[in-house]
Amino acid sequence: FWGYRTFLVGQLFTIRNENTPAEFDFRFMVGSMNATLDYDNGTDEIEGNGGAVALGAGIRYNISDLIALSSNLDLIRGTAEFDIFGSNVEQTLSSANLTVGIVFRLD
Repeated sequence: FWGYRTFLVGQLFTIRNENTPAEFDFRFMVGSMNATLDYDNGTDEIEGNGGAVALGAGIRYNISDLIALSSNLDLIRGTAEFDIFGSNVEQTLSSANLTVGIVFRLD
């Protein structure tokens, strides 16, 4: 069983059109990854660390000045290095994350 956490920072670009309440977001992020490998079903875990990158896109549909509906797709990829029984092993991990939600705007 593989698991991972990322800490990413980057730029967000938003495309707005005055005639529609929809806004399109695009982002590129880089950062670090902390991954775990559970190789014996819960008794022991091995941790590894490495770099990660993410590309994302989303749409926000503004219902009002304070509330919007949001949908996003993020593609995350990273390589973690593990010390497995004295050998250094690099493992590439990637995922596609689809999120939907309600956004409360604070501006």
